[in-house]
Amino acid sequence: MKLILIPFIVFALSYLLKKTVDKIKKQDRYFHYGGWPSSHASITTSLTTVMALEFGLDSAAFAISAVFMAVILTDALTLRPLISRQSKALNEFHQQYLPDHIGHTWVEALSGVVIAFVLTIILFRVF
Repeated sequence: MKLILIPFIVFALSYLLKKTVDKIKKQDRYFHYGGWPSSHASITTSLTTVMALEFGLDSAAFAISAVFMAVILTDALTLRPLISRQSKALNEFHQQYLPDHIGHTWVEALSGVVIAFVLTIILFRVF
């Protein structure tokens, strides 16, 4: 049960941290993409870390979760910022609102990875 529970706990804590930061910055956006820290980076890092701790670095479970993590991080750091720039251009052209902060910066993604790694190690020892 801890293999699925820990990543979701880490995701929830990361998301709560993001919402707290948004409140402090007066950016009250409840369901949006982007921001510090990356919740997507957090949940995939936590899943990958749990698989490494439980099954080892040479296991199929770790390999699959590491590839999944790489795909999610690549999307968050490359594709979604491109979509964000396109949304800004469309908003100016069509005078309508499309979400224009969709991707993550390297700092947002990396901090999500580090926070998740530390929290996962702690939670894995607790469970």
